[in-house]
Amino acid sequence: IEDDYSSEAPALPALETTDLWERIRDGLILNDHEHETAVRGMVQFFAGQQRHLRESAERAQPYLQHIVENVAARDMPMEFALIPLVESSYDPFAGGGKRASGLWQFMPITAKRFGLNNNEWYEGRRDVLLSTEAALDYLSWLNGRFGDWLLALAAYNSGEGTVDRAIAKAAAQGKPQDFWHLDLPRETERYIPKILALGELVAKSERFDITWPSTPDTPAFVAVELPARTSLAAAADMMDIDVKRLRRLNPALRGSITPPGGPHVLLVPADRAERFQQSLAALADTGRLRWIRHTVAAGESLREISKNYEVSLSELQLTNDLSGEQVVSGQKIWIPRLPKVAGNTSSTRPRQGKRQKYRVTQGDSLWSVARKHNVSVKQLAQWNNLSTTAGLRAGQTLTLFGTKAAPKSRYYQVKSGDNLSIIAKRLDLSTDQLRRLNNLGGRAVLQPGQRLLVANTGPKTMYYRVRPGDSLWSISSRYKVSVSQIKSWNGLGRNGVIRPGQRLKILLDTTG
Repeated sequence: IEDDYSSEAPALPALETTDLWERIRDGLILNDHEHETAVRGMVQFFAGQQRHLRESAERAQPYLQHIVENVAARDMPMEFALIPLVESSYDPFAGGGKRASGLWQFMPITAKRFGLNNNEWYEGRRDVLLSTEAALDYLSWLNGRFGDWLLALAAYNSGEGTVDRAIAKAAAQGKPQDFWHLDLPRETERYIPKILALGELVAKSERFDITWPSTPDTPAFVAVELPARTSLAAAADMMDIDVKRLRRLNPALRGSITPPGGPHVLLVPADRAERFQQSLAALADTGRLRWIRHTVAAGESLREISKNYEVSLSELQLTNDLSGEQVVSGQKIWIPRLPKVAGNTSSTRPRQGKRQKYRVTQGDSLWSVARKHNVSVKQLAQWNNLSTTAGLRAGQTLTLFGTKAAPKSRYYQVKSGDNLSIIAKRLDLSTDQLRRLNNLGGRAVLQPGQRLLVANTGPKTMYYRVRPGDSLWSISSRYKVSVSQIKSWNGLGRNGVIRPGQRLKILLDTTG
């Protein structure tokens, strides 16, 4: 490749307008530095690294649409969607420990500042949703502090103190105080040109004979709320996908189950989300998602434990991140099912008690009938020779054994085809009650998997003082409310901007 930018390489077909790389190209706004010597040098360097660029872009495909969407929502330079290419090559597992980690390569101290928690279950720096929000929060804050996107990028790389000192030194020497004239660490002096050069290669891919892999501008994943301690192996099985694909979308999970203390959100492939939500509803009461903690006894083997609890050896290994069968006395492992030992019963109760008949009404499902009679979907399906995903028809007769009325659940999970009227009728509520309980407007659109509050004794009002590093997402996760609810309670606009010291009203559910 010649150093003269005017040289023409053979033209390649234009990218589809529905492709994310075209959307990135259209949003580049820092492209007036292309003639800087450092940028030109990095353009030449990356143009010779096409295999690395292609592999990184392919690795980005599950995450890129989410990143681009969030950059666009904040009206930020689309060059920022390329930061993870420089930082981690779009590998959310990159780094770790005391080093930088995740797509955006947060250092531990900065991660803590922006609410990215870290414990034995969960590494927030690798959380695709939260780390992206935190990185853009940080860059937005830095731009407000320095009033310049390039200086914000420099501070993101080397820290605001480093940039402050460089600006003060330039001012004392009577030099310009823009990025190109500051005395910064060598890594930072190369960092900004790298990002700008990548922008050039996206904008002029035909000129440099670079083909970015086609990536549709559609969500690659859906965030699904689910119970604590849900096995990734069980979830992957429900979706009929390889558990490695699920791990790739959920790199923040240190083990193979969702953390007991949250966050209780799993990113699942968009094309399997509806199937997964239906399976979750069907399995909610079967015992598959219940857990116990087992302490390994002296001389006990993993194979013996799997037999005693009637759980497959492979599921125990996946659940507890064990590569072999080796366990030691005193070790604690998770058992992903109710055992049939020590007096416990199977998760599927036999046909005991009085036989009853139930006539299906319009809008009934296996889930709603099972919930109404305090049995599991699996039990109901077995008693009637049905699959757990079978649909019901009005007038159909179902057989039940030893049932009793169940207490009303506080929440209802929206299924495909549901609307407020159908749900209200099913739960013996009015649509107005559902709207008030969930702060829904007159034109609210429900989404499959959404949780609706259907019983409440009244909320408790509290006030939260925003701290540095807080975001609406981190606050909503802490108090188990939604971002939209916090916005509604506090009259926040669509962007939902909050600032340290701000006082937020939170309505806590006190029913249980």
